[in-house]
Amino acid sequence: MPLAYNQDVELRRSVAFAVNNLAQNPKNGPKCEHLGVLRPLVHLLRDEDQDVLQQSLAAIRMLCADTKCAMQFVDELQGLVPLLEVGQSVILELQRDVAATLRNLSLGPARNASAMVRAGVTELLLTYSVSSDVETAHQSLGVLANLAETIENQAPIVATGALQRLK
Repeated sequence: MPLAYNQDVELRRSVAFAVNNLAQNPKNGPKCEHLGVLRPLVHLLRDEDQDVLQQSLAAIRMLCADTKCAMQFVDELQGLVPLLEVGQSVILELQRDVAATLRNLSLGPARNASAMVRAGVTELLLTYSVSSDVETAHQSLGVLANLAETIENQAPIVATGALQRLK
């Protein structure tokens, strides 16, 4: 999918929109995974255009509902780094999409949950947990609960001050 790397923002928007629409059908997930669609989507997470980011996040969120795709996103593609960078945005819609994407990723295998904690996702989740947007707060607390199910994550989560901030 070299089109995702094109300099034309309108073209990148169209690519992200088309891939997102295709990713919304769970039947397309295995084909997207097989064809390596996640790699250009991770690249698009570094885009400066909000529309490109939102469409890319929506596609990643759907694809990462599949365990194999979630593992590829976290392990092979190191997708947590650009995802957390997008999460620093002040744009509420992007925060909401990042929280929902993290929710799907947190439902995967324990090694994904551990990688998420090691990547520093806890601080972002705690920030989101007090968001004025109820959906963002709800999603972030759900992710935190999912991550805390893995015993090895509990000490690092507590070390971030999570208990003090959650009371």
